[in-house]
Amino acid sequence: MTRINMTGEIEQQLQWVVVHWETYQMTFMAAMAIAPVFLCFIYILQRMVLISGGIRKAAGVTLAVFYVIFVTISYGSQLTLLPLYLSRNMPAMASTWFFYESHSIAYFLNQTGYALWGGAMLFLFAHLVKQPGLRRWLGVLITMAAFLSLAAFAGLLLELDGLNLLTLISGALVIPIAVLTIVLAVKAEPLHQEEESFEKKPTPQTIGEETKQ
Repeated sequence: MTRINMTGEIEQQLQWVVVHWETYQMTFMAAMAIAPVFLCFIYILQRMVLISGGIRKAAGVTLAVFYVIFVTISYGSQLTLLPLYLSRNMPAMASTWFFYESHSIAYFLNQTGYALWGGAMLFLFAHLVKQPGLRRWLGVLITMAAFLSLAAFAGLLLELDGLNLLTLISGALVIPIAVLTIVLAVKAEPLHQEEESFEKKPTPQTIGEETKQ
């Protein structure tokens, strides 16, 4: 999420939201698409690198689902609860759900969601650092992004505001991660080729049919 340019105390920022509601609304309507897109990306990437079933995959998928739930509630509250409390002139309740208030429920849910995302990425893709070529670099970038998200959440719990900004750096790493993923898909990595060749291996039945021919 890109921070909207607001200054002043929380009350002044909430007043800015009231005056510029259309801008604020459009920002969070767009943000609502982030989690589903990430979930689709995780699904495509885990199929591309052929992650087998097991505890690691189950844990990663579970954390990814909870990530979607947490950030969707966080972003969705800006379109539902926040305007409700503002319309009823309840600034205290509004600040409790104001996304840009670092002590609000919405902000906590967002940071928790990205910590869950970090855990999901580690479970699903950290093993790529042991693979050769571009897969290793993809694994390195994913691992860095994951640890930055976890560090940002730790900063929130420890009230170290400086660490909270690590979420933005983690988000920025999504760009090179996406680029590398596209490159790997275009290059048709060996694991896919191995899977295809395995599927085409002759069976006793096909050998017999070829002999008859």
